[in-house]
Amino acid sequence: MNEDLIRISKLEPYSKEYIKEHEEELRQNVVEIAKKYIGAKYHINGMLPYKATDCHTILIMVFAEARIIKLFQPEFYRPDFSFHSCKETYLEGLKKFASETKEKKPGDVILYRYAKLIDHAGIVLDTEGTMIDNCITRGCTLQNYNQNINKSREVCTYSFWS
Repeated sequence: MNEDLIRISKLEPYSKEYIKEHEEELRQNVVEIAKKYIGAKYHINGMLPYKATDCHTILIMVFAEARIIKLFQPEFYRPDFSFHSCKETYLEGLKKFASETKEKKPGDVILYRYAKLIDHAGIVLDTEGTMIDNCITRGCTLQNYNQNINKSREVCTYSFWS
């Protein structure tokens, strides 16, 4: 097992009270951790810190390392799950930890729909429009959420601090 994955798996999440009280510090920590993934390869179901994830597992890895959630292995999913399923597993999984918000702040998660279900996400890095986006064609890159190709498919934003 990868050393970074072992280290992250041992981290316990902060209490909800601590997360609320230290919102700005933790948001910045999420941003700094997310930036470590720039250049990482896209790998469906991948959980190799800073090297290979997908748009779902990067959320788990980043927020676990920031101690917002406990690291977990998501249920296996196929790359085309949103074309053949009727269950909003991506959204329902996020709802266990975060709430919908209208304002995008660093550390929040933007959700997108490409098929009939929500099937893509990015992490907001700043209020000017920068997000980290991990997609099959580019891997993990910086994108502008106000201008990128995902804009027309944006559904909502979720926050761990709402």
